[in-house]
Amino acid sequence: MSSLIQLTWLWCASAGLVSGYMLGLAYFSHLHRWSGRIVGGAPPSRIIAASAGRLLMAVAVFFALTQWGAAAAVGGLIGFSIARRAIVSRTEPG
Repeated sequence: MSSLIQLTWLWCASAGLVSGYMLGLAYFSHLHRWSGRIVGGAPPSRIIAASAGRLLMAVAVFFALTQWGAAAAVGGLIGFSIARRAIVSRTEPG
């Protein structure tokens, strides 16, 4: 029985990691695109709408991960952080 519990915990953590990574790629890619538009003078209403949409997407995914348990939520946060690092290193000048 304990091996089944460990397998379930591992599955939840892995699913959370993948979900968090995919969310992070979408979130930070969108943030990068919009940062150029903000500097370029995009209308404030579009900036607020894009920011709210991005935030609501992240809240929805992390809420769903917490429903699967702590392992999924922690895996999601780790995946989100890894994706952030991947996007930042890809877009850094030099």
